[in-house]
Amino acid sequence: MGRSTGAHLRWDEYPRHRVVLSAFEIDSTPVSYAQFLLFTEKTGYITSAERQGYAMYFEPGLADWKWVVKPGATYHNPFPEEAGINGHSEYPVTNISWLDAVAFCSYHNRRLPTEAEWVYAVSGGNADRRFPWGDTLISNDRYMANVWQGQFTEAGENHRISLDRDGYRYLAPIGMYRANRWGVMGAIGNVWEYTSDWYDPEYFQYLATEYPEGAVNPTGPEHGTLKVGRGGSWWCSDETCRGFGLFYRGHGRPDQSFPNQGFRCARSITE
Repeated sequence: MGRSTGAHLRWDEYPRHRVVLSAFEIDSTPVSYAQFLLFTEKTGYITSAERQGYAMYFEPGLADWKWVVKPGATYHNPFPEEAGINGHSEYPVTNISWLDAVAFCSYHNRRLPTEAEWVYAVSGGNADRRFPWGDTLISNDRYMANVWQGQFTEAGENHRISLDRDGYRYLAPIGMYRANRWGVMGAIGNVWEYTSDWYDPEYFQYLATEYPEGAVNPTGPEHGTLKVGRGGSWWCSDETCRGFGLFYRGHGRPDQSFPNQGFRCARSITE
């Protein structure tokens, strides 16, 4: 895991270190809106956004391209109405918090993947490349993931025209991008995916120092205030966070809900 060299290297990605994992399963796709809706209908579960009365929201046309607080926003309506994707069953569920994701996985006798499990599964066993398929976003004139195109410094219709070269302005449906060699789909771009780990920018340095032969099934720091997210989202681009790919370590509060955050579940396999 991690890396010691490369373009735009961030210090929390350093250093490259060995990790040993036991067998596990991970969902081939992120959890869909339909799956999460069925969970709430069966259990009566109330999400963080519903309890708090708001979620974060992307406001089209803002000159500074910032998230805003949207009263009443939930997983039912995470996007502007013009997007036409709210409540569509085939899209990944968003506007759910890390706490909501844990509740869903627990109900299904599963759990969130650890950060190490996520990286291993999504990389297809080769974490040397930026993406599961290689080091470039475009292959054979085709976008391999759903990320943002266009500028972040200005607003207006002229910039919006260039925002869907990959086919999607905001979220993309599940299964629209090629799976890796282990069948894991849609893990780069589209939605950030929660992991179970607390975030610590020095955690990789700790693992490399304390476990030079390889940390076995690392689960992250014991405590923290932020949870690790991986993979990037439709909001990422090379002009901003560069978060899409196998290296970048996102992080956020476990009770916050954004329209570019989703998750998939995992479970341990015992012989």
